[in-house]
Amino acid sequence: MNAYHYVDVSYNSSSKKFCAIMVTTDRKKHFMAVDIANCNSKSTKIENCRFTNHKTDFGEYSQYAGPVYVKANGKCNYVGGTAVHLDRQFQKAKIGWCK
Repeated sequence: MNAYHYVDVSYNSSSKKFCAIMVTTDRKKHFMAVDIANCNSKSTKIENCRFTNHKTDFGEYSQYAGPVYVKANGKCNYVGGTAVHLDRQFQKAKIGWCK
């Protein structure tokens, strides 16, 4: 069975916070990390951002890394996720969006 990894992002309108987790379908412990941060500009390009309020969770997990939270800043945000699987498989996601 192939293992799949993905980043799940949600927004809570009451708390005005974004939440991110890095999920695996493998159920075996391996290194996983998830990051979330605000971007200080309204640029949709991650390269143009200077990140603030950066939150990270990482370690050996069998289901998910996180959750990590960041308050919406009215500009742009960044989420990244990494998983190392079977010492040879490396997956990473970088997502930028503006709200």
